[in-house]
Amino acid sequence: MRLTQQPAARVAALSLAAFLPGLAAAEKPVELAAIVVTATRQPTRADRVLADVTVIDRDEIAAAGWSSVPEMLAAQPGVELSSTGGTGQPASLFLRGANGGHTLVLLDGMRLNSATLGTASLEAVPLSAIERVEILRGPSSSLYGADAVGGVVQLFTRQIDGVPRVQAAAAAGNYGASRAEVAAGGSRGPWSFTVAGSRERTGSVSAIRGPDPRWATVFFTTDPFNPDADGNRNDSLTGQLRFRPVAGHEVGIQASRFSAVTRKDATQCDPVFFFPCTAAYDSRTYQNLSGTGLFWTGKLLAGWTSTLRAEESEDRMRDYRLNPTTGGEFFNRFSTRQRQFTWQNDLAVGPGTALLAIERLDQRIDADRGYTGRSRSIDALIGGYDVWFGSHGLQANLRRDHSGQFGSRGTGGLTYAYRTGNGWQFQAGAKTAFKAPTFNDLYFPADPMFGGGNPNLRPEQARGAEAAVRYRAATWHAGATLYRNRVSDLIEWRANPGKGPFYWEPQNISQALLRGLTLEYAASFGDWNVNASVDRQDPKDLQRQVLLNNRSRLHGKLRVDRRTGPWRYGVAVTASGPRWEDDAFSATVPADRRERLGGYALVNATADYAISRDWSLFVRVNNLFDRRYEPRFNYGTEGTRVMVGLRFGEF
Repeated sequence: MRLTQQPAARVAALSLAAFLPGLAAAEKPVELAAIVVTATRQPTRADRVLADVTVIDRDEIAAAGWSSVPEMLAAQPGVELSSTGGTGQPASLFLRGANGGHTLVLLDGMRLNSATLGTASLEAVPLSAIERVEILRGPSSSLYGADAVGGVVQLFTRQIDGVPRVQAAAAAGNYGASRAEVAAGGSRGPWSFTVAGSRERTGSVSAIRGPDPRWATVFFTTDPFNPDADGNRNDSLTGQLRFRPVAGHEVGIQASRFSAVTRKDATQCDPVFFFPCTAAYDSRTYQNLSGTGLFWTGKLLAGWTSTLRAEESEDRMRDYRLNPTTGGEFFNRFSTRQRQFTWQNDLAVGPGTALLAIERLDQRIDADRGYTGRSRSIDALIGGYDVWFGSHGLQANLRRDHSGQFGSRGTGGLTYAYRTGNGWQFQAGAKTAFKAPTFNDLYFPADPMFGGGNPNLRPEQARGAEAAVRYRAATWHAGATLYRNRVSDLIEWRANPGKGPFYWEPQNISQALLRGLTLEYAASFGDWNVNASVDRQDPKDLQRQVLLNNRSRLHGKLRVDRRTGPWRYGVAVTASGPRWEDDAFSATVPADRRERLGGYALVNATADYAISRDWSLFVRVNNLFDRRYEPRFNYGTEGTRVMVGLRFGEF
């Protein structure tokens, strides 16, 4: 593993350096990531970035042994993951303790967050399709608009430069797992292209761990446990074509298609009369994600680069269900289509770079239910300035979003840094953000036995501040980031007795305070590389004075690997403290009972052996010690997973 996933803006924990003093005497210099995009919306040298960013490159992805995009993200500082079962099951990403819908997910610049659920289906994107990942922590609406309350995750699909070549890999393992992937690409004259595809299969385990006796206390005694293997399959196809007609100008197209089928456990009841109910049914979800983008970028004058982008992404979901009365199968359908148009200008102004951009986002949903509102548009004006003058750094951003649905929202961010001549850097900043209500929140069709949406909702709002101290030596770096993010007008579904005895609707009534400290350490010495982080956080529901659901106070990550001769091997540990989850069967809202989820530590091991220049063998062992843990209450996970494979081509 190279240290390119930790640019200058991401350093490791100062406290850990005290326990590993020998690393300072290392001989091998630390490599720096050359360019970071997400932190400023502009290609920026890593040593100039002032934001809290992690970059994971293709070499890291190939070497680390992660089995999915959610698993990869969960191994990063400041990130927690919660899923309803094993590999391929729906997963929620908590960035710095924020809610799952508070992280904006981009794929090659295109939005993936569903406009109905508010979250992105990260489990539907195979890791083999990804070239690079950038994680931007902290409120970021001043750059990216709605939903970037906790931060931004940007996925970049495969890109092969240089001499045209082919890469391929195949692997198989227990739980009926198999994976095959192939990519081809390169450059020839003014043209460059990449095309990549993959197919993954796994049998996994039962999504629900076991019988839940609490069901006997509600309306029926049907056991929701179906002890089948709730596996999934995932197919992907991505590609891009670029053309440089003259120096300083480039046009291109990018396209991605992901198709996933996930089996799950869910009690099925008669959709009209509610009874009878059964769990003896193989419920499943079909998820299709797609994205297409056209772009042009050109240097119009010395110091002026302009970019035009037109993008469309779509998230289509079909949830298959059963009518136990008739034995007939039916499905519910939801889809989100998002079209985004951007004109961005990067201007050299004095010693720094200015950003001026306009953006339009059109969102439209389609469903087999009677939503009273199905579309909205958001227009935005974006400005910024990024500069280093001597030992001083400054990043400032302002953005104004306007929608006929929720009005106008202004957001901003300001960060200042001071760098000494002996490796130290100190910085502090403040940022604001907002999250737009989802179409489910606003317009979900009213049902007297369930509830409905509330078209009068306001956007959620966030105000954050952070301070960081970092130190960089020749072969190691370390740092600490302290943050505070207060989120108000949080939307929460609550009972409304005035509209019916079982009527629930969303309301702007909650508040949360997200506070924490992230410590990081990274070093390279000889053949060895070390990356470590510890997060001490307090993501609190201010009304009840309790931890937010499925978030721990303490979690940490450690990776150690070595490359020597034809071998590359390593070990990674992900650990989390106890978490809590509201009891779904509680008779009150908020729940008067909470379920405790125990802490856990997972160990993964990897090894690669280079047979020749082009061929290599690899083995991945996840959950090495067969640890049993709950990602959500009463949901199951796989035990030890082993994958053995063969790779062709340099990844």
